[in-house]
Amino acid sequence: MSRKIGGLWIICDDLEVGESLQRGRRTVSINLSKAALSGNTSILSLISTNENEINFIAVCTANKISGDLERKFSIGPAIELTSPLIIDHVLDKISTKFSNHIHKPTRRVSGIPPASWEALLDCIISTDNISKSDIEHLIQVIASREKMKRVPLKDVIAYEHDAVAVSLETFQGSKVRQQYLSNTPIEKEAPFIKSLEKSGANVLEDHMIENDLMQFPGVDQMRRHLVGAVEIQTENGKLTLLNSNRTKIENTLGVDLVYYHHSYRSFVLIQYKRLTGSPEPIYRPDSDGSYKEEISRMRKFLNENPLENSSQIEEYRMNKNPFFFKFCNSNSKDHWSRMTPGMYIPLELWEKFIVSDQSVGPRGGRFIGYENSQRWLNNSEFVALVRKGWVGSSNSMSKNINSIIADKLAANRSVVYAIHEKRKEPEEHLRDGRGRFSSENDMDAI
Repeated sequence: MSRKIGGLWIICDDLEVGESLQRGRRTVSINLSKAALSGNTSILSLISTNENEINFIAVCTANKISGDLERKFSIGPAIELTSPLIIDHVLDKISTKFSNHIHKPTRRVSGIPPASWEALLDCIISTDNISKSDIEHLIQVIASREKMKRVPLKDVIAYEHDAVAVSLETFQGSKVRQQYLSNTPIEKEAPFIKSLEKSGANVLEDHMIENDLMQFPGVDQMRRHLVGAVEIQTENGKLTLLNSNRTKIENTLGVDLVYYHHSYRSFVLIQYKRLTGSPEPIYRPDSDGSYKEEISRMRKFLNENPLENSSQIEEYRMNKNPFFFKFCNSNSKDHWSRMTPGMYIPLELWEKFIVSDQSVGPRGGRFIGYENSQRWLNNSEFVALVRKGWVGSSNSMSKNINSIIADKLAANRSVVYAIHEKRKEPEEHLRDGRGRFSSENDMDAI
C-alpha cells in the first residue's frame, strides 16, 4: 500500500486470536500481507473477528517478515468495544465522500486514508461504544513508540524499564510483561514507574503501603524516598513494584533491581552496567568511577551477613549470594514491551573473571564484552532461576536487606523493588465432605 494511510482495518478470523483479545490479552501476533505496513511501524487499527462486525480498536505494529508475502504483526494494546458494531450500519452513517474510500479487507487487511479514517473514528465514538479518551491513550502509545525510535531513552529510565520488564517476566512470564508494557506510553523525562501507573496497574497510595507492605524487609527504606508504587494481581499472585530515588533523574548514577520472593524469603539484587562502544560494546571497570565503592558495599554486606546453610527445604539455593550484574546496552531499539538483551553474571564469577587473563585487552586494560565472556546467563535463564528460588539470599540475610537498600539510595542510585507474593491457597472451609476442593478429582483426594 503505497498511498498514505490513516489506519488499518484487520479481520482476525483466527478463533484463538479473537478469544485472546476478548480475554484481555493485550498483545497477540498475526501474519498479514507485508504490503500492509512497513517494518517496525505502529498504527491505529480496527479489528474485526468476523466480516460483519467491528469488535476492537487496537495498536498494530509491523514486525519481521515471515515469508515472501507476509509479515508478522503484533496487535495490542487493544480496547474492546462495549458492543460489536455492524460494519454496514457504521458505513451508512458516514458521508459517501469518506465511505467511498473505506473497503472491506479482501486479504484480511486494508488501509484507510487519513480523512476517511478520522470520519470513521468519529462515527464509532458517537455510538458510545468506546470513549475518545481511550482512543487518545492508544495514540499516545503509538507516539511514545515512534519517539523512542528517534530519541533514545535516558540510561536511567531505560534500565528502570528493563527492571520492571524482568520483574514482570519473572512474576508470570511473557503474557503479563507484554500485557502491561505494551500498554504503557513512556515519558522520557520521568521515572519509568510514573509511566507504568498509566498502564492499568493499581497505583498504591502511602496508606496502602503502610497497611500492606511494611511487613516486608526493605520497604521502610524504600518509603522514605518513594517515587511511585504499583500493584499487579493475576491468578498467580501479586506483584508490587516500588521505585525510590533520592535525587533527580539527571543526577542519578545508576539503577538496581531488588527482587524479593516471598515464598522463598529470598532476595536477588541486580546492578545494571552499561556496555558502550562499537562495533563490539564493552564495559571497563576502570572507567566507572563508582565501581570500586559498589563492590566494597557488596562485600561489606556479605561480611556482615555471612552465607548460611539451612535445614529448611525452601531455603535451599544453588547460589546463596544475592548479587548479580547485568551488562547490557541501555537503548536497544523497539524494546517497549521487551527485556533488554544482556549478560547476567553473579558477583563471585565476576570477581574471578575480571582478574583472569580473559579480561585483559590488547593494551593491558581489563574489560568485559560478548567476545571475551563465555560464562553468563541470558534473560530466560536468569528469570527461570529466580522464579523457582534457585538463587538468592537465605531468610536470615533477607531480613537485613534494609542496609543494602539504604546504601544504594545514599549513593544516588535508583532502586526498583519488586515483591512477589503467591496466591494464597484455597481456604479449608471450601472443601467438600470428602476433603476435596472443586478442582480435585477422586484420586487427588485420597
